[in-house]
Amino acid sequence: MTKYLKYFLIALVFLPLFSMQGVDMRLSQEIFFRLFVMSLLMLVLDNIWISAFLGLTLFSFLFFKCQVGYNYVTNVFLGSLLYFLVKVAFKKEDTEKYINAFLWLVVLNIFYMACQKLNFDFYYFMIYNGTNLTANNTDPCGFMGLKAMTAVLMACSVPILLSRWNLTSKIASGLMIIPLYITTTSSAILGAVVGVMFVLWYKITRKWIWVIMLVVLLMGGIGYVALVDAPMGMMPTRINMWKGVLHDATIRPLTGWGMDSFRNVTGWKPNIYLLENQTPNGPTYDKWDNPHNLYVSLFFEWGILGWVILIGLLRQYTLWFNRAIKSSITIGLAGFILALLVINIGQFPLFLARGACWIIPLCALYERQVKS
Repeated sequence: MTKYLKYFLIALVFLPLFSMQGVDMRLSQEIFFRLFVMSLLMLVLDNIWISAFLGLTLFSFLFFKCQVGYNYVTNVFLGSLLYFLVKVAFKKEDTEKYINAFLWLVVLNIFYMACQKLNFDFYYFMIYNGTNLTANNTDPCGFMGLKAMTAVLMACSVPILLSRWNLTSKIASGLMIIPLYITTTSSAILGAVVGVMFVLWYKITRKWIWVIMLVVLLMGGIGYVALVDAPMGMMPTRINMWKGVLHDATIRPLTGWGMDSFRNVTGWKPNIYLLENQTPNGPTYDKWDNPHNLYVSLFFEWGILGWVILIGLLRQYTLWFNRAIKSSITIGLAGFILALLVINIGQFPLFLARGACWIIPLCALYERQVKS
């Protein structure tokens, strides 16, 4: 598509002919200029599904008259640009360098989690009883600032570690059960299980051993969800919230309700979603700022086309994987993507810079590995 780039650049000269009715000309043409230049990236991404999602994002922003979601537009554009630049900067043989850096991030977070458990939080501090007084944070969130995001990082690292298949990596991937256990995040536990079983399918020649391990890991994962995480009450409340959100999404299935509309009141969406907390003094209410589910977010904010694009991308990833040489790096990155898909049922790491900064490059490196 890059051969058409010059024609789009020529078309930009006619920008002064366009503006939005009812909007100041200077402001509307500035918006058009930004969105048009962002759309040029679609022509060079060399991935039709990433280009389609960027295009859908820009269209959605215009469709809802640019009233909400500009931060989404910016982040999707920057994420697409990052995806493109990683593919430009890294060759297949360079992938190991990035993976090593990613694993060092995991090591640093584990080290800092240990410091927090030892009551020596030298970076983050916990606000004490809502006052200006601070205390050492003993909640083991690492540098990610949130236990759930630390769990996402650990879970995503497990299949990458295990794919290396040397003794050190085997031990390290097994020991990840400790930080995963204390971060109490069900979707991360289940994601790690899926990633591990995918890698082991290619590493274990005797499939009966794989079946036994599958049963053991599934029982352990389900037991963790039922006995450790479920009593905390977050998953049932999220499921109830998802029911209401999906019901509302079916009202506008083609366009969705617009980007960043979930947590905001707009001219076409007068409501927000509340989480009820029971206290001795009666119920209190917090606002849900995100559905904590990528698939619900896509349908609610982008419409059914968000799901279509995701399915198309995953299908393309699968076709490339089937044709690719099954190297340890390829298997590990594929296991990482599978783990991430499970994690996104209950978390939203791509919506946070601390997750997107390594998730997007790892996905781009996967494409670099498997695309012939």
